[in-house]
Amino acid sequence: MMAKSYKLNIFQALAKIDQCEGGWLAKQPDAVRREFIPLTALRWTVSVPDSEMACYNLWLVNERVNIHLWKLQQRHPDLLFRLLASCGFGTALEHRWLAGPGGRGVADKARALVADMHPECNDDEITTLLSLHDRVSFKQFIDECGVQPDDAKAILAAFNGQSSKTNPQGSETSGQGNPAQGRKTKAATAQM
Repeated sequence: MMAKSYKLNIFQALAKIDQCEGGWLAKQPDAVRREFIPLTALRWTVSVPDSEMACYNLWLVNERVNIHLWKLQQRHPDLLFRLLASCGFGTALEHRWLAGPGGRGVADKARALVADMHPECNDDEITTLLSLHDRVSFKQFIDECGVQPDDAKAILAAFNGQSSKTNPQGSETSGQGNPAQGRKTKAATAQM
């Protein structure tokens, strides 16, 4: 399978933003303009190494561009490019990719089930609730929620993957019932 070929070179676009050339995107062919994604450009623009200039850059982009991003990104990408370019310093900066929040993927199925059952909980509380379960108690929780068998398998697999990251010593506890009690036994055994 061949990798997709892009018409827009993000590093060339960043150089034009840094040099305050706001009209650059409008002069590009339609294929290049269609590939411009304002959110991606914004993330690249603010991702410069720590310095006083980086702080000012972040503040300026936030004040000029970020507040308008969601209203304008679909209908006016050229305007957003011009706003980003108005934040440039006239010299090329080193840009590093600013990664988004992690934890996406299969493990979201387990988190989503807990979030559906406890809509009042925030992410930290959901993580805490998940950490209280072992494989057996989480399977029982899934069954009590009335999840279809095919979905239950995927959710349990997601929980197994997530619990192995948060509890590398294994997620099985020594007894049925209170999962915290089983972990307590393991912790006491490890101290001996």
